[in-house]
Amino acid sequence: MFNFKIQALTNSNKLINNHLKKHIVTPFSFNKIFEDNQQLDSFCINIHTPYCDNIFWKNDDYLVANSQLLKEYSSYLIKQIEKLGTKFLSNKKIVKLSFTGVASTIYSCDDLERIFASINNVFTFSNDVCRSFETSLSSLSEEKIFLLKKYKIDTIILNIPTFSQSGREKIGFSISEKEVVDKLKAIQINFNNNVKIKLLYNYPEQSISDIIYDAETISTLDINYIEFNNFNKKVSETLSSNTIEYDFNLHNEEKLYSTFLEKLYNNGYKIHSFNSLSNNNENPIVEKENCISIGIKTSGNIGLYEYFTQNKFLAFYIKNDEFSLKLKKIISVLNSVTINLTTLRLIAGDKIYPEIMSFLYELHQNGLIEFEENIFKYTGKGLFWGYTIIYIIINKIIKYKYMKEC
Repeated sequence: MFNFKIQALTNSNKLINNHLKKHIVTPFSFNKIFEDNQQLDSFCINIHTPYCDNIFWKNDDYLVANSQLLKEYSSYLIKQIEKLGTKFLSNKKIVKLSFTGVASTIYSCDDLERIFASINNVFTFSNDVCRSFETSLSSLSEEKIFLLKKYKIDTIILNIPTFSQSGREKIGFSISEKEVVDKLKAIQINFNNNVKIKLLYNYPEQSISDIIYDAETISTLDINYIEFNNFNKKVSETLSSNTIEYDFNLHNEEKLYSTFLEKLYNNGYKIHSFNSLSNNNENPIVEKENCISIGIKTSGNIGLYEYFTQNKFLAFYIKNDEFSLKLKKIISVLNSVTINLTTLRLIAGDKIYPEIMSFLYELHQNGLIEFEENIFKYTGKGLFWGYTIIYIIINKIIKYKYMKEC
């Protein structure tokens, strides 16, 4: 049905943001953003480490080509933490603290201690604050586990490309599946089973038996939450000039995706979005409302404002208008397994709704969604194409608005 495949919600958000004017962030403008949102009393803090492209594997552990780079970056983070904490967030409560980027795993214990100490010195946390830390399995030493527990990290996010022994050999990991499982079990005990796994599928030469083994291992280990992402994003972002090659890769990707999803669903896992499942009814997706993101190559949002930090010297922001906010609410509604049609109509509006419904009926005829009373549900095939479906709907609404305004 489609000649392209969108792999993430960020594509739809970029489509919306293209219609908003970008402004360079200066100390003055950042002051204004906070002044416009003085009524906000709670925030999420995200500490991002962007050097995933600068790290390499050696003996199954992440290392950085230039260790001085990471030390300088940790000092930069501390300065930003102290500035934000003392100048803007001194009277605010922090409800969520997260460390993102697999490169978070390669800080030395000394650097991590400095970062955590700085955070504790300047921020005030709510009583029910959630603290998460993204890392690799191999780099999470006993010393780091002790440090993370000392600073009350309650959730570990682990990047484990695959459990399958043959799959690990295909990607180039020498640590055996047994060693991975044994270490993961120890981490589960240390963090009361609050462990989330980021898994890859569609890696080179991955077989159906590989993906089945991953699903069975996750079920046996009773992993709390799984996010699975396509390894080969470039193949299916746009239509390849070699249509035969494109169709082959896409068919293989869909087969692996549907097999993994079906196995975990049959084992009692609940599907929450197009690439996430959990073993309980609680939705593990936390909206990043009023999220201050500290670091480079990251983004945050405060009220109507969103900002994007390119490097240590350049950042820009946008201010959402009524139309862009409506589109982002529609994305949030559509990024679920079951969608209430009344909610969708109220947000989208009566004028564009018939065109959206026409597209939904087309999806229904092609087996991507099923209609029930006042709702529609994605089928397994529809979940695979979910981000593409959202992108097309958002694009239709944008085109409709600007066509009518001409």
